[in-house]
Amino acid sequence: MGKSKSIKEELMREEWWEKPACWLCDYWWVALLIIILGLLFYFLRPLWLTPLTLGTGDVQVTLSWHSKDDLDLWVYDPEGELINYYSSSSSSGGELDVDANAGCEENVRIRPVENIYWSEGEAPLGEYMVEVDYYMNCGTSRPINYKVRLKVDGNVTRYNGVLESEDDHNLVTSFTR
Repeated sequence: MGKSKSIKEELMREEWWEKPACWLCDYWWVALLIIILGLLFYFLRPLWLTPLTLGTGDVQVTLSWHSKDDLDLWVYDPEGELINYYSSSSSSGGELDVDANAGCEENVRIRPVENIYWSEGEAPLGEYMVEVDYYMNCGTSRPINYKVRLKVDGNVTRYNGVLESEDDHNLVTSFTR
């Protein structure tokens, strides 16, 4: 009888009610982490999920970079008219249709793009100039690498460059159509 009592006491010490195990009690932080990540994804999705539709045609110039800083694409058409954030279209038919990270407040993206194009049949013949301007620093303390994709009559050329600080300005290329 003494032996069975000690086995019973031993079993009671190891039973679940002695030390309750509750997944939610032990791993509540996992559920909280999932909720926080879900909310972050939901509220930040415009930064990386919103697709951009870029205009295209005879001539298309697209600037891309990886920061929240405001870089600007400038294109001079054959008549010398400048297309940029300040003057988003030209009499020759050129148009800036995407202006990312404007003033570090509008259309802010982690992977921003700016695009200037002339629709099919509208781009004039002559010499064009493509420039990139570092308009505003929005918290980046490093040089900004950028890429320019140039499409002229279906032929694509790519250029890479670096802007060191605000007000830095690079001539990327000039081309004749």
